[in-house]
Amino acid sequence: MQAFQTVREDLKFQSRKYTDLDLNFRSHPFTKDILLKKGDNSIKQSVKNLVLTRKGEKPFHPEIGSHIYSHLFENITVDTTVSIRTTIEDVINTYEPRVILLDVRVDGNPDQNLYDITIVFRLINEPDPITVEFFIERLR
Repeated sequence: MQAFQTVREDLKFQSRKYTDLDLNFRSHPFTKDILLKKGDNSIKQSVKNLVLTRKGEKPFHPEIGSHIYSHLFENITVDTTVSIRTTIEDVINTYEPRVILLDVRVDGNPDQNLYDITIVFRLINEPDPITVEFFIERLR
């Protein structure tokens, strides 16, 4: 019975088309409506926003988000890098059911006081991996 339920859960995502607002709030040149992110770009934006949202920042859902910004004030070490990677993995696996996480790479850059982050995942029922790259840095 468990295997049947898992298959049914996967099927509910099979034919969905994902859309989201473009958070840059660019407008369409003719209609002046806010542009939409569609498909993979919508999911990329969602994953990045989920990781970059601080816990307590989202109204009515203070549990959603991560504490990666708190690591910016620590020395860039292997332990800090592993902690950031674990935090990212936990938040995506917990709050983004549309993706299967494949890899998270966090590279510390002590000279520029930042972390380069690469997240590789795939959508449920989609074979192709999707990559999101960004960095976090402490403001000077």
